[in-house]
This record gives sequence, structure tokens and C-alpha cells, in this order.
Amino acid sequence: MFKKIGEILLQILYTNVNNEFYRDILENIDHRVGVVIDLGGGTGAVIQALIDEGKVLPQNSIIIDPHIGLHKIGVRKNINVSRIVGVAEHLPIRDNAANAVIMHDALHHFEKPIKGIEETCRVIVKGGRIYIYDYDLTSFSTKLLRIIEKLMGFPGNFFKIHDLLNVFSKLKCRGRIAKYSHGEFLMIMSKG
Repeated sequence: MFKKIGEILLQILYTNVNNEFYRDILENIDHRVGVVIDLGGGTGAVIQALIDEGKVLPQNSIIIDPHIGLHKIGVRKNINVSRIVGVAEHLPIRDNAANAVIMHDALHHFEKPIKGIEETCRVIVKGGRIYIYDYDLTSFSTKLLRIIEKLMGFPGNFFKIHDLLNVFSKLKCRGRIAKYSHGEFLMIMSKG
């Protein structure tokens, strides 16, 4: 029952979000990056914000999310991009196909986040960027959020930032923390 409530909350939260919610990614993503995958992209609000800002082209944008309901909301909102119902741990994308992958408020929802990161590194081109907006497990607010998400039936697989950097390092990706505030962070990784 709680999992169903959690899925309904996701639909409510991501139905009417303005571009300011995605400002950190909008300010840091390269202009016209090529093929962009929004992993765990739900309705497509991040991609739409990037399209609105002229950062990506709709025909080069792919949303991958396991929730059909969120895809349907995006279609109703006329966000016209390629959509795939799928999970991060098994991306139906060929090797070295994407110039950028975005995970906005998504990584901690992956059932097996390390496998999802491995898949992300597989599909990104050399020099491609991975943009992760998530929450640091060392923060009290993130620890509280983790409890709430687990009660709602979500995986709640949050990372400590240094542990996440180590996972990427083992996969030959390097990067930086572009922003950190109150336990929220934007990490930008590049495949070496």
C-alpha cells in the first residue's frame, strides 16, 4: 500500500514543477550536448527545461523511467521526446551512444545503484558528461528522507559523496561537486 502511495506522490510532485527546480543542471550542462538520456526522468520535466533553454534538441533526447504513469503525464504535457519504459540497471542503449546522462533526484531510487552507474558509464561516450543531482547520506535531512522513502516502498539507496566519487573512479570517470547545499549536491562526472 505504501509503495502505491509513494508512486502517487511522485506523480503529484513532478506534474507541476517549474524550471527553477532544475536550475543547477541548466546552468552546468554544455550547450547542445548531442544525445541526452534523462535516467529516471519521469514526466520529462528536466528534458523540457533543457529544451526550453535551448540546451538540447527534442530529437536527441531520451527519457528512461520504469513508471508508465509518469511517462503518460509527460505525453499529456506534450513533452515530445523519445521515451523508454526501463530501469537504469539494464539500459536498452548501445555502448558509447550518449553524450550526456542526467540523473536528477533519481539515483537513490535505483534498486541496484552501482549496476545503474556501471550501465551509465557503458552508454556514455568518452568525454561525455554525467550530471547527478541527489542527496548526501552524511546529511541529517537525507537520513530522514531515507527513512521516509523506505516507508513509502522506495529503495532509498543514498550515497555518501566520497563513496559515490569512488564508485565512478573505479569506472574510469572523474569529476567534481559543482554545488553542495544542505545535503543536496550536483556532481558532474566525465568518462575518461
